[in-house]
Amino acid sequence: MLRRSRHLLTVPFAVVPFAVVPFAVVAAPAGAATRYAHSSLATKGQGAAPCLDPAKPCTLLTALGQAVSGDDVQLSPGNYYASRFVLAGGTQAYTDPVIVPAGVTMHGSDPANLPVIHVQPDVQGDGGVEVAGTIRDVAINGTAKANNPISYSLALGANSLADRVRVRTKAAENTVQIACSMAGASIRSSVCLGEGDAPGGQVTAVSASSKNATVAIRNVTGISTVNGTSAISNTGFSFGTSDGTAVANVSNSIFRGTGSDVRVRTGLSGGDAKAYFDHSNWVTRNVSAVSGGSAVLFELGGNQTGPTAAEPEFLGPAEGDFRQITGSPTINAGVVDTNNGTLALGGANRTIGITTDIGADEFDPDVILVPLPTPFDEPVTDDPEPTPTPTPAPTPLPTPAPDRTAPGLTGLTLAKTVTRKKGTTIKFTLSEAATVRLAFAQPKSGRVVGGKCRALTKSNRTKQKCTIANVKGTLMVAGRAGANAVSFRGKLSAKKQLALGSYTLTAKATDPAGNQGAAASKRFTLKQR
Repeated sequence: MLRRSRHLLTVPFAVVPFAVVPFAVVAAPAGAATRYAHSSLATKGQGAAPCLDPAKPCTLLTALGQAVSGDDVQLSPGNYYASRFVLAGGTQAYTDPVIVPAGVTMHGSDPANLPVIHVQPDVQGDGGVEVAGTIRDVAINGTAKANNPISYSLALGANSLADRVRVRTKAAENTVQIACSMAGASIRSSVCLGEGDAPGGQVTAVSASSKNATVAIRNVTGISTVNGTSAISNTGFSFGTSDGTAVANVSNSIFRGTGSDVRVRTGLSGGDAKAYFDHSNWVTRNVSAVSGGSAVLFELGGNQTGPTAAEPEFLGPAEGDFRQITGSPTINAGVVDTNNGTLALGGANRTIGITTDIGADEFDPDVILVPLPTPFDEPVTDDPEPTPTPTPAPTPLPTPAPDRTAPGLTGLTLAKTVTRKKGTTIKFTLSEAATVRLAFAQPKSGRVVGGKCRALTKSNRTKQKCTIANVKGTLMVAGRAGANAVSFRGKLSAKKQLALGSYTLTAKATDPAGNQGAAASKRFTLKQR
């Protein structure tokens, strides 16, 4: 299991409850190594430590045990069990801690073919990702033991990150479970799912609870379909604190629960829980605070919520497949932000179309979706073991002519007056796919001093005039060839927004070859309403 430290409230990595550390990646130190693990080795022995040879991989636990801060642990596709009883046709999920050490990144080798770690936690926080660790492109299937107080399938420690992770937690009898548990961590482009109908079983899809910490949730689909009426446990997203100050920044996410979709709460006097939501989809909420405490859900704009909120359209919700399909209102309804990452769950680009989708995946109209494999009780099939193969001599390819054509950006428009309430749409057309930098500036007059434009002072006012850009903030947009549209209400990120006033918007495109096109500018005024 992924175990959470009982002292630090961070869950180490263990196979049923999977713990992940908060969203933060530390720089790899000099000499950082890549260590390799393979799923078939649960029955056929293992490679020798330190697991540095991809042709001789180790078991999952051996590779993680060898890793130190800055290392990379790469998992081949396949089903990871603690053991496999091939003759009897059975398997054993991990019940011992599966721990991603502090500062270590554990990831699958192929974003489109996730390795699946099967865990069965028996106590609260029995595994996970330690401080500043990362888990990426991995699936976790968790089924707790019956009659336990509480357990986690994935637990994230402080400053850790879960990126493109699919967690499915099956309800256990008389047990409260959390699919994705966070303590001062970040999670993005991930699915956290609770399912099943065990008597007395309860599953919260995403839970963030800690003192004096901030969590970030971006492009997450959190669903609990567990049969039951508990508004406390069978929730899509539960956030709060006891007597500290906790902040949750939620963007581009979908939450549904049989109890309530979203829950914000404070447990003790003096506690302060603030949840900020933008461009997210949920219907029901449960906000509560004890006497002397405070719990608030702030809606920042772009949300699809309330009794009349449009319902997302999914490929196979009855089978636990919550990928979007044609017609879903969540498609192209999110907000582009560099913090969203470059890829969605499954390996598609994080933005396809005019803007980012709401939810973990990104809808691609040109891709035919194939149903996901059944997560529990699947037949045992060993993945082929790696065998060294000779590397053929590379065939020389003709060198393509370098791309020296700058992208063209035309037709830049937005409203002359923008209000925080109604916002506007920034539109432009690109000659090719390119990254567009939108800079919001309040230019001011300056004077040329020493070859540079300096602020105007009494001593330099007679010198040559110039203009200081005075950029107040930027947005990066993944633009496609043709027409593009970006929703804008003056907000630059979950925590930053432009002050009211007059601005000059400057758009500049850079293509994948690094060619920069000519800039285009428009003036506008930002008002409250």
